Amino acid sequence: VEDSAVISLYEFQGSVFNRVANDTVINGKFSFTLTDSTGMEKPMVIMSDTEGFPPTWLDIWVKSGETVKITGKDKMLRTWNVKSNIPQQKESNLYVDRTRDDQHQTQLLVMEMYALRDSIRKSPDKEKEYNTRGDSLNTLYGSLNLRIQETELSVLDENKTYSDIWMDKLERQAMQLRYSEVPEATVAKMQALYDSMPEDKKKSRPGESIYLSLNLPKPVGIGDNVADADMWDLNGNLQRLENFKGKYMLLDFWSSGCG
Repeated sequence: VEDSAVISLYEFQGSVFNRVANDTVINGKFSFTLTDSTGMEKPMVIMSDTEGFPPTWLDIWVKSGETVKITGKDKMLRTWNVKSNIPQQKESNLYVDRTRDDQHQTQLLVMEMYALRDSIRKSPDKEKEYNTRGDSLNTLYGSLNLRIQETELSVLDENKTYSDIWMDKLERQAMQLRYSEVPEATVAKMQALYDSMPEDKKKSRPGESIYLSLNLPKPVGIGDNVADADMWDLNGNLQRLENFKGKYMLLDFWSSGCG
């Protein structure tokens, strides 16, 4: 990482990142000093907008009075080494250490995919050629992601701590079921891990999220009846789909979220 690269430190505000500090790499080093009166362990992340860094982040834990040492030899920051005496960091490292090579490769793939997207923008006449390469990269990325998923599930099974780190990791794994196809054997492993959880953990917020991911509603098919629901019209009046049975209706689904 060349001198002049800017490294940023972020804290969580709800579900978004809030930048709290920047530092410029000088002589191969950067540092942050924080003041915190809570004395509690706190998750934070490190990112960089400097050219050559992947569009991802490094998860770290901080605590008042503790020194956290971060080392790396390239810009693939998600797999930089993080060392401290903070228990949550040590537990997090179990997953990173076992998946480091694959995580490193996925970051390189993402960088190539971004470069390919820019190439298509600059040379539209080569879009077909670039798309063929993009399909190949996507396939490789998917296989690496599945391998990372399988490895992390193995670590979860070997270390049933049911800690916040453990619950968060399984929740993130299960969330993938909402957005992509996952092999049945992998889903079965997630289900077994959920079944092993103590009842109080199942009733926690992440526990309920894991349950919902493992028990997704059956998709509505063409010709099926639409489930009835409360909805509000443009005038703020409560309406029900059942009230419009037999009539044509345009439903506009939207949300605001990550750019």
